[in-house]
Amino acid sequence: MWAAVALVFLTIDALTGFVLTMGFPSQGAPLRMRIQLAYGYVGLLGWVTLTITAQVYKLFPMFVWEERFKSLWGKEPVPAMRDLYSTELRTMSGTLLSIGIGGTAAGIVLNYLPVITFFHGMVILGIVAFLANFFLMARWALLKKTFHPTAEDWEQFHATKKLQII
Repeated sequence: MWAAVALVFLTIDALTGFVLTMGFPSQGAPLRMRIQLAYGYVGLLGWVTLTITAQVYKLFPMFVWEERFKSLWGKEPVPAMRDLYSTELRTMSGTLLSIGIGGTAAGIVLNYLPVITFFHGMVILGIVAFLANFFLMARWALLKKTFHPTAEDWEQFHATKKLQII
């Protein structure tokens, strides 16, 4: 979903770039400079940041899982890749980044510092949430965190083993 949101930011940025190349607002107008700044902000923080974070959630859990749990696969229950991080933190991070980037860009265009400050604070909180979640993924490999399967995990593991034998 967050990769799609990143594409929305890219589309908005592309349309803004097209409008700027058509000469609106006119060269030297203060509004044009603010739109150009917002254009760069949305491009760098909107599209690039959300694209990178979306790809991290696809690739990094796979690398961590391969490193930490591949050798245990089939021998004991192991967590799924999506269980290596918090989906709530992922949603919080993406939401804070998206709203924060859009709000900051609007504040830049409106030239209103309190709006810029508030929404850029949301961007920073979104980045902090992402970094916390990144640590939750990395701890499995870096700190060799142990997975403690529940009774339900063991039941599912044994049921899967029986199905493989049949």
